[in-house]
Amino acid sequence: MVGPQIDIPLFDWGRRRAVADGKELALQASIKAYRQAVLNGIAEAETALAAVAAQQQRQQQLQSEQQVHAGREKAQAVRQQLGLSSEFAGIDNARASLQNQSELATARAAEALAYVALYKAVGAAPVDAALVTQTTEAQP
Repeated sequence: MVGPQIDIPLFDWGRRRAVADGKELALQASIKAYRQAVLNGIAEAETALAAVAAQQQRQQQLQSEQQVHAGREKAQAVRQQLGLSSEFAGIDNARASLQNQSELATARAAEALAYVALYKAVGAAPVDAALVTQTTEAQP
């Protein structure tokens, strides 16, 4: 059709208002989704930070227990040298010490994983694999 056209909002039966309302609702939905994503990110970071703190506390506890076991082993060695005890008397303490060392290694690994989770939660950039290889090769 050639010629002038009349486009008066009076005759669009509320279509323009519906489009504007739809865009407003889409904007509100995207704002809510953004806020939820931010809250999820904060929650992940807080959870990872709490996990790091818990693993550090666990390691401190295990290290203090290890010191107690070491003291018991020294006392057992002295008793054994004096002939007051047999070599089998300290086996339970040695077993507990080995169990404690195993738990300490597990706690260190869990702490490392918690640091990785924290690193991911705060949105740190991924590490370049070539850079990691060069760094590990350069260390003695």
